[in-house]
Amino acid sequence: MLITDAQASIASAMDAKLSRIGITIDDLRALTAIGSVGIDRAVLANRLRSPRSQTIRRVRPLEKLGWVQRTEEDHFQLTHSGRSLVDDAISLTDDAAEKWLLERLPPEQIAQLRTLLIPVAEPL
Repeated sequence: MLITDAQASIASAMDAKLSRIGITIDDLRALTAIGSVGIDRAVLANRLRSPRSQTIRRVRPLEKLGWVQRTEEDHFQLTHSGRSLVDDAISLTDDAAEKWLLERLPPEQIAQLRTLLIPVAEPL
């Protein structure tokens, strides 16, 4: 439960920063998983660790906002504005995560934590 509590706390800090540009951490995860080259629904659902139907419900609002589009092959991909939004959002979340960590741990422990998390973190 300790890891879950830490994850929830850092996600809350990131959501607070992301609210400035009108998205949530879940939106950013979806946008980052989609990327600019195109991805099909099954792969996206797997990356987001969610059922396909839930994945569509998550992506549909991002499409309506113009951040995601469908290709001729019915894959999802980021639009130009979606890529720009992701760049801005990542900058905000990196800053928020760094601040969150620095308020709780000295720099040498942050470096240790990063080293320890690398083998257990599963990228999207």
